[in-house]
Amino acid sequence: MNPRISISQIPIVKVKGAKLDIDYKPRVSLGEIRDDRSDPVLLEFEGKEIESQGDVQIVVRYVLQKALRLRGISLEKEAPLILETSITSWNAEIVEDKVLTEAVVVGDLIAPGGVSIYSGVYEGFDEVVSPELLERDVQRALGKAMHQALTNLILDESLLEYLAAY
Repeated sequence: MNPRISISQIPIVKVKGAKLDIDYKPRVSLGEIRDDRSDPVLLEFEGKEIESQGDVQIVVRYVLQKALRLRGISLEKEAPLILETSITSWNAEIVEDKVLTEAVVVGDLIAPGGVSIYSGVYEGFDEVVSPELLERDVQRALGKAMHQALTNLILDESLLEYLAAY
């Protein structure tokens, strides 16, 4: 396995049938996407530390932008609320013939004046079983875990209620 692994395989968040039931389109500004992981290492494999190749924030920003638009939310720089996102955990562990992955993302909704009015923690997990684990298995599992965490953020009804209120 390469010491750097591509993380561009986060599936697009599907929001089909999850349109907002309101008369207007909520607006939000997608703020900073922070990589607040305490360690950039995704997993240890055969004595090597495996890190992500490329910028994690760029990939997460792309997936979030697409999902928010599909959900019926308008992304505008001058919107009254800012959605800031922090990646606090994203890792994998290989146990025998399995790869177990976890992703944790924190979403903060910031109101005018810089006050946080809502915060949520969103987790995602995946497990891949294969008698011969390959790099693509690890990539796929990492992508699915982050996908699940971001899906949980996008479908958070409380967060959406705050967006609809502004």
